[in-house]
Amino acid sequence: MNCKFLFLSALIGVAGVSFSDVITPAEDAAENTAVIQAALDAAAREAVPGTVTIGEGTFEINAQLMVTGGVTLVGQGWDNTIIKQTTIGIGDNANNGRCATVDDGSTIKGLTLTGGHIRERWINGAGVLVKKGRVSWCRITGNQLGDATWNGVTVNNVVGGGVCFSGGEGGVIDHSIITENASYMNGGGRSHGGGIGAYNVWGSVLIDTCLIARNSAPSGYGGGLHFEINAAVTINNSTIIENSAGVGGGGVADRSSNYKICARNNIIYNNSAASEAPEVYGQFLPESSNNFIGIDPLFVDPENADYHLSSESPCIGAGAVYEGLGVDLAGVYFSDPPSVGCYEVGDVVENPQFASASGVTFFPTMKVAFTCATEGARIYYTTDGSSPNESSELYTGPFEISSTVTVKVRAYADGKAASGVVSATYTRKRPTPKLKEFRKFIEITLRGNLHSGEEAIAGLPALVKLSEATIPGFRYSQFSLANGEDMMFVDENDKPISHEVDTWDTNGESLIWVKIPSTAVQTKIKMYYGYGAISSEEPHDVWSEYVGVWHLNDATEAEVENSYGTYANSTVVKGINGNVAQHAKMNESGRFGKSFRVNDSTGKQVGNFNCGGVWVNDSG
Repeated sequence: MNCKFLFLSALIGVAGVSFSDVITPAEDAAENTAVIQAALDAAAREAVPGTVTIGEGTFEINAQLMVTGGVTLVGQGWDNTIIKQTTIGIGDNANNGRCATVDDGSTIKGLTLTGGHIRERWINGAGVLVKKGRVSWCRITGNQLGDATWNGVTVNNVVGGGVCFSGGEGGVIDHSIITENASYMNGGGRSHGGGIGAYNVWGSVLIDTCLIARNSAPSGYGGGLHFEINAAVTINNSTIIENSAGVGGGGVADRSSNYKICARNNIIYNNSAASEAPEVYGQFLPESSNNFIGIDPLFVDPENADYHLSSESPCIGAGAVYEGLGVDLAGVYFSDPPSVGCYEVGDVVENPQFASASGVTFFPTMKVAFTCATEGARIYYTTDGSSPNESSELYTGPFEISSTVTVKVRAYADGKAASGVVSATYTRKRPTPKLKEFRKFIEITLRGNLHSGEEAIAGLPALVKLSEATIPGFRYSQFSLANGEDMMFVDENDKPISHEVDTWDTNGESLIWVKIPSTAVQTKIKMYYGYGAISSEEPHDVWSEYVGVWHLNDATEAEVENSYGTYANSTVVKGINGNVAQHAKMNESGRFGKSFRVNDSTGKQVGNFNCGGVWVNDSG
């Protein structure tokens, strides 16, 4: 009975409000703080951490909110729910000048946080301190660290006027507006990251689809963003505009020693710094791509803080596609390719729609058709994997395909931005034949576990060798189609399993890769073949979880050098982390087969360390 009463008291919290209620604002800051914090604490004690929802209005608080224990604090959107700090933090009360701390994988979402003010050295993040967690769809505005006129007291060594990632494993801030925050220094020392800062973090930091504008670090680095951590930082599709710094990096300052920022699709423009690098101090990773740095993005009305892209903007459709790309800061889905910055262009042509969904299989041919809902739209398409433009094939009606193909389409209309690229893949696949249509079969039994003595695993490609010299009764003449096309493998339950013909030699040994159901000893499969039943061979399924396959041959005395690394047939160039190999010759023999370098469709090298292909170190 006592346990039940203890549980109920945790749910009731302060003033009869549980974490499951929608909290409404009170007139008293102390009451708002107590009610919200009690609900957060109660939600954190649940077996599955709960969500605390606060309603519309302004919630004045007099101490920071501790959002911990994996809970979520959610409001009604940044225009509707405002948390306003009324306390200036100094001395033992320094942290209480902050709006909120997020830790233990917790989240705050759909809020405005303002008024955070800390006048104490070594205390970071006046708006939000993120130790481990996420800030999502929030507005962080009007917060400041330090005070240049506070009774002559030196306030220094501070990072992150709006948001700071510090003292934990890092986290994420996404789809948020960080504006008019400041990090001051008075009398010497550090004062960096007016908008967002990161310091003393041992986990990664992601900044995704944010507007970071008009923040300042008057006596330090990084008016918009500042990083000084030994962890990875990624900035995606963000607009960093009109920030200022007293030393360097008005937009972004990277002062980390071991890691560099990976940045994609960002606008960094019209930022200022007193002495060094007005836009970016430090450097992005070389694989950073599609950033507009110091280039006028042609916003709709920047003088009135409207940073949407005008129809003439060079940022439209100029971004790179990456995993996790979703909606922009206004909730509009990014196109393919996306625009650069936090806003996708507004007036766009509707995406075309395929008549048959992607993934359809057909045999032997099918018709492909698509439409666009935008009146007067012209649809262009490609079948070679490239993204369509107005120089591509103009769609005039359904067309026929007879092989596996990916069709990409894009629509254009006068006075509008082009649609996104929409694609569909159609696979030519023969129907699976019936086993009775075959007249021959061979049963294959595994004599031992193929997985090097470990536990048996499923779906491992195994090599089946066919030879008239080693298989009694087997004859290549029993096949009626070339290259073993009338051949199918099945498991013990007669369910087809995928295979790929590697080598077909009717005068010797043929090699067939088969995705066997188990590597265990005594596993049985059957190979059916002969007399015209065409198999539904699926070689891509054999290797669905593999990057590549290399056949290693014994090296002759004349081929003892490795084809990779700083050996024969390669030259040495300077790379990110020192000397890396760039092959000057192609198709040269070596210990691990032929040397090669992988290039993308434009001829640019791809792969780790700015060199493509696979780097094999056979010396250990």
